Amino acid sequence: MNKIYLCFCALALLVSCKKEEPEVQDTFTDYKVINVQNGGTVSGQILRTDSLPYLERVSIQRDQPVCGDSHVNPSHPGNEGVRGCIVWLEGIREGKASDLNTSPKLQQVDCAFLPHAQVVAAGTPIIVTNDDDALHNYHVSTASETVTNEAQPEGAPPRELILKKKGLHKIVCDVHPWMKGFVMSAEHPYYTVSDSTGRFTLSNVPPGSYTVKLWRDDWRIEELKNEDGRIVSYRWKPDISKEAKVTVTASAEAKVDFTLP
Repeated sequence: MNKIYLCFCALALLVSCKKEEPEVQDTFTDYKVINVQNGGTVSGQILRTDSLPYLERVSIQRDQPVCGDSHVNPSHPGNEGVRGCIVWLEGIREGKASDLNTSPKLQQVDCAFLPHAQVVAAGTPIIVTNDDDALHNYHVSTASETVTNEAQPEGAPPRELILKKKGLHKIVCDVHPWMKGFVMSAEHPYYTVSDSTGRFTLSNVPPGSYTVKLWRDDWRIEELKNEDGRIVSYRWKPDISKEAKVTVTASAEAKVDFTLP
């Protein structure tokens, strides 16, 4: 098992592709919790501009009795709007108290990381579980470094993962290279993830002018094969980042829509 695991780790590293991701920072803004008076709302919907075909399912040639011979593209954008986009207000210094999930989980189920994208307050413990009858590992990294890389065999107890730095963290399984997930470690509560229809809402925002930022991993993927025709890894297009300016007025809704890619 160890030799097989190391072999797949090496192959995944050889074909890995660096992507542009929001930078992870060691320092935090001085966010201050206040009693927001007449807060407004920032909301919108994220849609696709292109109708080009993409792989909705990826072929699998590893642990097929557990994972199957194909798997839903983990970056599938959805059908009504682009789901799984992380949206936030950049640089807000004061506002509401945190309403982010206080008991986040990262599950390895049916050879996928669930949820695919989530937001947690920096320093919040994340419970990592493996519900599959197969060896997984959660290899957590930022744009510049590995944060942790832990093997979690079948039947292993839950583990605790704490992300101390703010910013986007990517999680991959080196044994099953189609598996990937993302956690945004947030410094303030004005972060959210778009729903299955691509809609998002940021509530109780103090009146003012802000920059709304968006991040999403791309859904366009290439299956990478060796000289024998076997799939050894997968390469997605570079991640997507967008931003827009918005002005929030008292007790009103400000609309911000995005189109991707």
